[in-house]
Amino acid sequence: MTLALRATNLNRRFGETKALDEVYFEIPKGQVVSLVGPSGCGKSTLLRTLLWLDPPDEGFVEVGGHYLGRELRGETVRRQSRREIDAIRPMIGMVYQQLNLWPHMTVAENVNRPQIVAGGRSPAAARERTCRLLDRLRIAELGDRYPGQISGGQKQRVAIARALAMEPEIMLFDEPTAALDPELIGEVLQLLRDFADTGMTMLVVTHELTFARDVAARMMFMDKGRIIADGPPSRVVSSRENPRVADFFDRVSPFHPSFAARPPISGEST
Repeated sequence: MTLALRATNLNRRFGETKALDEVYFEIPKGQVVSLVGPSGCGKSTLLRTLLWLDPPDEGFVEVGGHYLGRELRGETVRRQSRREIDAIRPMIGMVYQQLNLWPHMTVAENVNRPQIVAGGRSPAAARERTCRLLDRLRIAELGDRYPGQISGGQKQRVAIARALAMEPEIMLFDEPTAALDPELIGEVLQLLRDFADTGMTMLVVTHELTFARDVAARMMFMDKGRIIADGPPSRVVSSRENPRVADFFDRVSPFHPSFAARPPISGEST
């Protein structure tokens, strides 16, 4: 099994609050994982920690077999330099809730720029990859427009193109449907399903249980900074082993029949 991402004993504190509490998991290459849980449980903090944008107080992140931010050599822990971190970070692609597109750059420039600055590609190579990605995401006609001139769903696709342009080992999505109108949620869901069908490795933070059901082979449930349940979505939702998990899903009981009725998707154990 080839691992795309490993988190080992991640801890993150903000004053007296423990945002991440001994987080451990491994994601094999090609697996799609949904990360669910109540608001404020640490899901977005975890994504930022995995990217080393919000470094953990303890623990390790490994991307494609490479340590990111802090590495273990024998029994010695070494903090990587900023240059080392910047060289490895593009192995993780991230699509933020706020999308964070540069408003003063066109769609094409938003996708080109990281490839040149962070990826070291030539402008010509960056433009070629940008054209391919915009075409793949069906927004090729938007290349000369600015973010303020396109819809929310189109901005989401631009943000995805920008992340994919770096050819990451794994894609992280932080609530990809949160800022969208209801009619656009299905469009983004289908897009991520298409990515899953191609074998892309993804970790998706979401409050949409149908989204988690339809895209993911695996669900991790987070509460108070810890991963307290991990397995096939149908098993996590129906489990009575952990009272906190059971109580959470009892509050959204209309979703239970749809989880029970869904056959396992590729890669989901039963």
